[in-house]
Amino acid sequence: MEQVSDLITRLNIPLRHPPLKEEDLKSATYILIRHAYSEYNHIAQEIETKYGEHSEEKKALKGNPEMYDPGLHAIGKMQAESNSEHVNPINFKVVFVSPMQRTLQTCIHLFKNHPNKKDIRFVVLPIIREVLETSNDIALDIDVIVEKYAPGQPITEGIHFDFSMNMLHGQPNLWQIFTLANLQKQKDLILSLKVDDSGKANHQEVILSRLVLHEPRYENHKDLYARAKVIKQFLREYITANPLNHEKQEKYGIISHSRIIATMTATGHREEDDELIDYVWFQNCEMRPYHSY
Repeated sequence: MEQVSDLITRLNIPLRHPPLKEEDLKSATYILIRHAYSEYNHIAQEIETKYGEHSEEKKALKGNPEMYDPGLHAIGKMQAESNSEHVNPINFKVVFVSPMQRTLQTCIHLFKNHPNKKDIRFVVLPIIREVLETSNDIALDIDVIVEKYAPGQPITEGIHFDFSMNMLHGQPNLWQIFTLANLQKQKDLILSLKVDDSGKANHQEVILSRLVLHEPRYENHKDLYARAKVIKQFLREYITANPLNHEKQEKYGIISHSRIIATMTATGHREEDDELIDYVWFQNCEMRPYHSY
């Protein structure tokens, strides 16, 4: 079996990124962090290397129900721990985390040795989830996630996640549907749901059925750009209601995903070809100040 160190070299995966520049950190209110290298990232990279980005093998991966909401690869855990020394000196007040396992686990491995981790609020924020594009973007049932990452569970390393914002919807398992900015797609998914005798809806199956029919992605850039506007409004209102103590250099963190981060950093959206304008693409576990909210 290939050693992790050999895998890192073969796939050319960076474990560490440079720390934030002092002047950038000082001026930042929010700090954006992309999740570390995931199990899906690894499988997708291996398939693309061997068969090509647009191969039938890659298409099959997109619709594979066994890939729902995977966690970090061993390399990703190493990445997060390697970059934790850049996070530990920062005085975070609140860290917003996407509910997906790869972001929750990135948070754990980045912050498990933070000197103030017991004072930081780790708020799970559904709206900063990743684009609905492949099977790995479909979440596990929220009760499974809440139980797995509950306070005191060994996997959390002492991190206390607040999942209350996932429970604001009438049916918490449908949070991915309710965070779609495209109301027509939201309605289509809801009307397609079937509920079994126990009251459980087949939301994962219905979402996957839409993902495999759309190239390059079901939730397109127009949809994402609309959702990014909602995220930015939330961030503006949150900082107004919960101002930071600048004398203590307090900061807010956001642990999210590449495509929604790209959309949040874009200066615009081009209707004719559904492309983002002047966006920033983050590498796994990369951290940057965020000013354009």
